[in-house]
Amino acid sequence: MSSDASLTTEGNEIASRFGSVGSQLRLAREVAGLTAAQLADSLHLGHEQLDALERGERERLPEPVFIKAMTRRIAVRLRMDPDPLLDELTIALAAEQAGRSQPKRAANPSPAVSNNTSSNAQSESRPSAMRWKSVATLALLAGVGVGTALVFAKQQPMPTPEVAVNTAIPQPAPETPQPAAITEPDPSLTPPSAAPSVTVTSQEPSWLEIRNPNGETLYEGTLDDETPLAVNPGDEIYAGRPDLVLISNGNNRPRPLGDISDIRWHKITPGP
Repeated sequence: MSSDASLTTEGNEIASRFGSVGSQLRLAREVAGLTAAQLADSLHLGHEQLDALERGERERLPEPVFIKAMTRRIAVRLRMDPDPLLDELTIALAAEQAGRSQPKRAANPSPAVSNNTSSNAQSESRPSAMRWKSVATLALLAGVGVGTALVFAKQQPMPTPEVAVNTAIPQPAPETPQPAAITEPDPSLTPPSAAPSVTVTSQEPSWLEIRNPNGETLYEGTLDDETPLAVNPGDEIYAGRPDLVLISNGNNRPRPLGDISDIRWHKITPGP
């Protein structure tokens, strides 16, 4: 199968899965007797986003984590099982991400160096070797001349040094010891106290994703009220229901991550 045909097949599969999820949500909404506007307003969602999801139009939808959170909230509101829908979205989004990756072409090997180049280099190095031999010979002759001059100088009688009379060598005055300086510790170098532990719990089963400051996903899934998660200051949380997710700093009283419409990345801070 050619590359273009493979891309077309993957695109059709992605569109088919998004369309399947949207059709199921739209049918459940109609069975519940709700209009698209009524459902969007009850969940504090944008009307255009709900319309794009029901139509399966991926290009009108935001980032994957928001799509999953919105799908889960709508499914729970319409009394549907969200897991099959999320499985469809996970497969479609994975195929979409794989389609964006393009294989890199191998770099062309460097051309081999011809034998003529090596021969030319050797021929050019020969005059240079001859010049170095001449310089070495001159240096050797100069060294012999300097050595002869030194031997002749040693054979000359050395004058007798005059003896100084009554010459007193002054003694240095004793130094007064100075007290050792006391260095005060730099408060800026004092290590900070350990930050209080931060835990995440949920009042009801709630979908969320946690990532570190480098953007790496640390956790993604449904959090129930019996499974607390430990996070670090600087991590970020994206929850489908921010009002159900509770943050606890040390011994402080747990507080909600945000209100029901505050769906965004929330950064964890060490303070209360």
